[in-house]
Amino acid sequence: MTADFTEHPNKRKESGNKKAGTGAAKQKREQPCSVVFETQRNHCDASEPQSSLSEGHPYETASNLVPFQEDTISWLSPYIEAGFRLPTTYQPYRGDQFDQLYICHFLSAFAFNGSQKEGFHAWSKELLTMRHKNSTLIYATRAASLAFYGRICQDESTVIEACRWYSTSLQSQRENLELERVGRDERDTSVAAICVAILLSTFESMISTTPLGWLQHSEGAVKVIEILGPEACQSGLLHSLFRSVRHGAVAVSMTLEEPSIFSTDMWNTIPFELQPPSEFDELVGLMLQIPSCLPLRNEMQRFRGTDPVASELYRTHLNSKAQHILLCLHQYWQQYQQYIDPNYERRLKRTSPLFGVDYSPLHNHVIFQDSCSATYTAQYDSANIAALTYLTAASTVPGMYERQIAQHGDTVLASIAYHELLGSFSGGSFSMILPTKIVCMMSPFESQRSTAQEALRKWGARRGVRDICTVAAPNVLPL
Repeated sequence: MTADFTEHPNKRKESGNKKAGTGAAKQKREQPCSVVFETQRNHCDASEPQSSLSEGHPYETASNLVPFQEDTISWLSPYIEAGFRLPTTYQPYRGDQFDQLYICHFLSAFAFNGSQKEGFHAWSKELLTMRHKNSTLIYATRAASLAFYGRICQDESTVIEACRWYSTSLQSQRENLELERVGRDERDTSVAAICVAILLSTFESMISTTPLGWLQHSEGAVKVIEILGPEACQSGLLHSLFRSVRHGAVAVSMTLEEPSIFSTDMWNTIPFELQPPSEFDELVGLMLQIPSCLPLRNEMQRFRGTDPVASELYRTHLNSKAQHILLCLHQYWQQYQQYIDPNYERRLKRTSPLFGVDYSPLHNHVIFQDSCSATYTAQYDSANIAALTYLTAASTVPGMYERQIAQHGDTVLASIAYHELLGSFSGGSFSMILPTKIVCMMSPFESQRSTAQEALRKWGARRGVRDICTVAAPNVLPL
């Protein structure tokens, strides 16, 4: 039977009957494939089979068939109108829906559920809408979102697909991005370039191709912003991206052991002339000052055996610098503690397990307000640990600041425990890694370092960021 069949003459009669609304019209409605409901009447002879189609009219129903009822016609009408076409293998394209699903899962790693405080990556809310403006951004978004989904679900096929999109995005980036052409009048290109660099750095945090892969992409984002200049980062999406990249520059600077360009006065003032810095922006500004202690410490140690006078000079400068940073951190915390973490002082005064007293970091009297507050507090404590470590290097009294370092380390571990209590989607999946690594590297107590290392392993495995926790630089876990 072909699709272009000849219309039967009786069909013309049926058309007229249908307008008249007679029951016979419903009985004689023809289709290429007739569907009928057959019933056996009481007067039928069961021994004599009856044909369902009359001999003279092959498209008419036989007299012993019950016509369609009104309710039957209502639910069968879509199929009747479709002409009872054969099933097809065609399926509507669902790629866009799955694409959005993966991205929403990925963005959940940045969001702080149930918190009224501003997060660290406000620009990520625009990713769903702005990614279509640039093909490289589409590829990078798919790479990062698939990597996160594949890691957290432990699905190797999704991880392989993420790697394929990562390779595509790298190739597209090499072809389309030329830094010398990124100027102030090409803001859309600059925004896309920064977003791509952040997303590729995030991909390397989850699926590390090289230990420094995440760092190289982060430096790329810093370079684009540096070319744009601080005035271009005063408002809009570029301002949000600047704040995010500035936060990431802390980890880059501490890994490379060199100050960041964002630690200069120009980059700490001009981008915030139109929009004042938030409490977290101010904390990041203080954290960016910490790596400036590294050159002083290195020079002090280099001259210690050959030139004691020069070594003492660098020691004095290091002591002064570290003391200044600690004073600024103390003043900052006095201003914002009640907003960020009202229970902080009670938690800090509780005796550490390192000193032999039972200690619960999640005691009701020292609990955090929300996951965002726990992350803010961990950032503050890690800054104190780093500054106290450099102050210890410049101190003439061994072990003078060990107890303070241990107390700040305990509050970082308490922040991790609080996040784990809330589950894998409490937010801060990337922001909590640096504070934990600082405890692993700088705590003077082996028991605290081992606790932080175990927490880091669990954090990476449960939140899809295993590689940045275990193999990416700085690698703080024993082989």
